Amino acid sequence: MFAAGILLVVGDVASPISAQQYSDDELIRIGNEAWLQRRCVRAGQYLFAYLLRNPAAVRNDPAYRNRLQGAINWCEQNTTVYAASKGDGIGQGQPQVNLAPPATAPSASAVQKRCDIYGTLAAAQSAANTANRCGYGGNRWNSSYDFHYRYCLNAPAAEIFAETQTRQNLLRSCAP
Repeated sequence: MFAAGILLVVGDVASPISAQQYSDDELIRIGNEAWLQRRCVRAGQYLFAYLLRNPAAVRNDPAYRNRLQGAINWCEQNTTVYAASKGDGIGQGQPQVNLAPPATAPSASAVQKRCDIYGTLAAAQSAANTANRCGYGGNRWNSSYDFHYRYCLNAPAAEIFAETQTRQNLLRSCAP
């Protein structure tokens, strides 16, 4: 039953939050609004509900994970909740952070633009390898724009950046 819904306690009223009740966008919006209102408990409840349904949002993005963990840590250290109160009693100094996760994936056109640049640059670096007689070989030094473009379409952005930097560093060490 836990997977079907999440039991939230708001004040002294328990209410289940299920996938049918709130969309991901609503969970994030309500969680962020609560954070801005300095209501850690409420913010945590809605953001936690979002994270249970979307664990990849945290697993795949270290920056988001660190923002969220920082907010949770701050709340744990600075929130005082009393049984008689219906809300959070938060001290001063709450960090101003946006707890919304980043966009899940770049648009197709953004990926195509990135891969066009990557393919062009990789082919140019291959040409520099040949012109400077560096002698590097293998797929990294393939002279085909299309080869690098197609590779880029399915590779993570960090990997693409690393490949470009690796080729650039090797070319610098080979420069006449």
